[in-house]
Amino acid sequence: MKKNNPGFLLRLAVVIIFHLLFKQGDQSFSGAFEPGLRSLTFSLFFIIYWMLFWELSRLIFRRMTVQAGVKKAWYRRLSMVTLILFLIVTAAAVLFSWGYELLNHFFGISPGNDVPLINPEIFDTPGHVIFSNLNFELLFGIILFFFLIYGFHLFISSINNAKEMELLAAEKEKENIIAQYAALKNQIDPHFFFNSLSVLSSLIYENTDLSAEFISHLSKHYRYILETESTNLVSLSRELDNLDSYFYLMNIRYPDSIVKVCEISEQTRSECMMLPHSLLMLVENAIKHNMFSRENPLSIEITEKEGYIVVRNRINRRKVIRESTGIGLENIIKRYRIECKKEVGIEDSGNLFSVKLPKILEK
Repeated sequence: MKKNNPGFLLRLAVVIIFHLLFKQGDQSFSGAFEPGLRSLTFSLFFIIYWMLFWELSRLIFRRMTVQAGVKKAWYRRLSMVTLILFLIVTAAAVLFSWGYELLNHFFGISPGNDVPLINPEIFDTPGHVIFSNLNFELLFGIILFFFLIYGFHLFISSINNAKEMELLAAEKEKENIIAQYAALKNQIDPHFFFNSLSVLSSLIYENTDLSAEFISHLSKHYRYILETESTNLVSLSRELDNLDSYFYLMNIRYPDSIVKVCEISEQTRSECMMLPHSLLMLVENAIKHNMFSRENPLSIEITEKEGYIVVRNRINRRKVIRESTGIGLENIIKRYRIECKKEVGIEDSGNLFSVKLPKILEK
């Protein structure tokens, strides 16, 4: 709250100065600092009314531009919010004009005593419009003042937005580097690699056709990791294809002990984008942290639900777990937060562990 006080006080000062200029130009007042009940009532009405309007405009501006993560999207939303604020300030100026007339009527100031502020030949007040006079000179002055303030605000916001985009890009690049490190560390680690070689050495003597298939999936798996190390997003279809290769390798190593259930529509496969290695990390974590066997296989389900890709597995925790840094899941959470401004859902019921990854639609 304290952080916003300087900005609020600055806005209050601007409104007070504008209200003094208004009173100075309105010849129904003797001056900007005229004492009296009407003058004080008008000052209170003016300051409260336009401060509330200003705070409302700031709220609308922030809400409509905060989700625009890229420069083009920010400027597209900027044109929309500018039109909306123009309509709102026009309506607010009309309401203020009516309130001003009602205030004058209350204090016995007739419309004929009002003196135009700029040029009566250009801004001639028409007759009664919807039970009250509308002073078009007043409307023009308020709207002009609004765009002067709004233009200055846009200039400052554009500078701040450019800085935020640079920081966001730097943070995103940092997370991508961490993701590359996590992928290379977790997927191309000595345990998995040498265990795969150990399985392959046995297959070569037992089943040459199966060993050739094993080599094909192993090379496909590592090629995918290397090809996507500098990629922000990949198609869900491509991520699932690589996951098939990974499951093939694990099922050769642990026959009939790991079951994959994938229920993803073809439309979602083709339209949805994913962070590379995200599904792979979640599947690997499930295998790393749970016990399984032929009699009690580990079932890993990959489904879609209400804008999310859900990875779920039954919990049967190992008594001794290989040391884990936790960098994989934490990295996925941060990168989704940066990439699509959405949170990754994590649920642990004690029996089931599930992670919900937000769908990222192809742009």
